[in-house]
Amino acid sequence: MGPMNYWAGPDDLERPTDYQGQQSIRVAATQNDHLTATQARKLVAEWMEFFTSGPQPFTSLEFVTRTPRRLFETLAHQSQLEYLEVKWGDYNDLAPIANMPRLHTLKFQGMPAVKSVAPLAAHPSLRTLELHGLRDAHDMSPLGTMTALRDLSLGGDFNSIRIAHIDSLDFLSGLPELERLFLGCLIVDSKDYTPMMGLPNLTDAWAMECRGMRPPIRELAAQVRDWNDS
Repeated sequence: MGPMNYWAGPDDLERPTDYQGQQSIRVAATQNDHLTATQARKLVAEWMEFFTSGPQPFTSLEFVTRTPRRLFETLAHQSQLEYLEVKWGDYNDLAPIANMPRLHTLKFQGMPAVKSVAPLAAHPSLRTLELHGLRDAHDMSPLGTMTALRDLSLGGDFNSIRIAHIDSLDFLSGLPELERLFLGCLIVDSKDYTPMMGLPNLTDAWAMECRGMRPPIRELAAQVRDWNDS
């Protein structure tokens, strides 16, 4: 995914000084074409200082533009977060997420530089998880500790149709509460999709067909209670 300009919506915050105590905020800290390169760097530095200063009143945070690594790392100080959605960027370590005990929803729209999802194992109470734009993170076994997870979406880059690969679906055996599972632009290298068939509460599921998958896609769809054909 390459650079692009972003036109901020009326409720998006460009600067920390725009924050007026809202519980939910959308931050547009980058891709601002009206700023010079120097001004853009200064703006990111302002947000870094804002986040590093400690927990803020908001509990929901969404980055609607590219998220640089240095900015992502400052989220370690926002331990109050309950909802976090992160745009694509060059962040490569999910450790800043580990210090958010109240987090119930976590969404990544692009994470090509991330190699491990291990820090997410610190969130056994997470209910919704989306990991899109996967590229180098293949081992999803840490997700098997998220016993409260109800909604899980894993996939590659949907914009460029770049297919992601994960090692196995064996981790699903640790997710008895899972109700929705979406595997888009993604191939399971073991080719074993049978763990999807053993989830007692699964009511909405979809997986991309691939050669050699077991069971074949039609059989898998027939066994899962509510296969999403859309």
